[in-house]
Amino acid sequence: MSILDDIRTIGLKMKNEQASLKEIILESSRVDVSDEQVDGLDRLIYNHCLNKKTLSDFFGKSRNTFSRILAELHEKKVIGEPIFQNKSHLYTRWDVQKIMEAMGTIQYREMYLPRVIVTENHKGGTGKSTTTATLATAAALDLNLNAKICVIDLDPKAR
Repeated sequence: MSILDDIRTIGLKMKNEQASLKEIILESSRVDVSDEQVDGLDRLIYNHCLNKKTLSDFFGKSRNTFSRILAELHEKKVIGEPIFQNKSHLYTRWDVQKIMEAMGTIQYREMYLPRVIVTENHKGGTGKSTTTATLATAAALDLNLNAKICVIDLDPKAR
């Protein structure tokens, strides 16, 4: 074997390993749930779904009462079918927001004035964008706060 053949063989092995690594990364970023209609549901959506027990506790309703409320909302087509994972009924954040609106949950704008939060540091690589995104995500996912979030990154190198 010549050096060129060795390089070609190494290149093919690297290409195959890279392709399998890409498949592994894609596979690990998806979650297969037991409901076939949502096979491959995005992990971020799945991770932030809430089950019926958590929601009934949040709204201060018994499970039976809350199940009736959910059934009514489903009949009215306010919310969609839950995601069935084992014996859990999971609801996406969009459904949770619709449930909150239907139940008359107080919204952020009814209790507070709008807020502007600025993160500024002229040095690069200090985590301004990461900090901002983390704070915004935490505020958006806080059901007690019930805030709507808009993030504008004015950094010309922002990604």
